[in-house]
Amino acid sequence: MMRLLNNKKNVKTVSIIVGVLFVISVGALAYTQMAGHGGPSSVSNIGVIDMQRIVESNPNLVQDAQQEYATYNEELQKEFNEKNLQI
Repeated sequence: MMRLLNNKKNVKTVSIIVGVLFVISVGALAYTQMAGHGGPSSVSNIGVIDMQRIVESNPNLVQDAQQEYATYNEELQKEFNEKNLQI
């Protein structure tokens, strides 16, 4: 074994093999961890928001949000135009 490691070419080859095995093992571990999700958790209703019920409970919610968005958009447009004039 020591004679094998005395040659620099052999050391380089062994190092490359060890590196490739490490990368393959990390990839395989990541794949197995990623593949396990999606089964039982997709059946759960925890964290699911029923938007229909929210809109029905507050009918002005959509109109208020649209008005707020339009106001914010106008403010951003004015700010953009002011900065453009300065350039």
